[in-house]
Amino acid sequence: MDRQVETVAGLSHTWSRPGGGHLAVSGSSQGAFGGVVGDGTPHSARVSRQICPDGLTVGKYPSYSCRQLERRLRDIGCELVRTSGSHRHYSNPLHPERLITFASHPGDVPRGIIADIIEDLGITRDDFYFKKW
Repeated sequence: MDRQVETVAGLSHTWSRPGGGHLAVSGSSQGAFGGVVGDGTPHSARVSRQICPDGLTVGKYPSYSCRQLERRLRDIGCELVRTSGSHRHYSNPLHPERLITFASHPGDVPRGIIADIIEDLGITRDDFYFKKW
């Protein structure tokens, strides 16, 4: 039986291939990224994320509250056209035929909504988050 041990980000994974068949996996900590992919490498070996001291992963793109999103849209050149209830409608300086609409609620704006806004603007995520307008 072939046994291999790999340590990634402080987590050790042991996997073995009994008789050359499917892989049997055991590890000291297997969460959402634990397990083995089809080619025999653990999922955690492929994840390149920063891990904070408290164990949370840090993404490249920050989350925005509604106020921060409105401020960023104004920096890009969008102007508030109208408000319908809790929904805010902004003009799109890069594609005038499209409006940018999102609901203004407490808490962070879901990343999917921000991705839709970026797509409507016609810019890249890096430009939206980091470019000086």
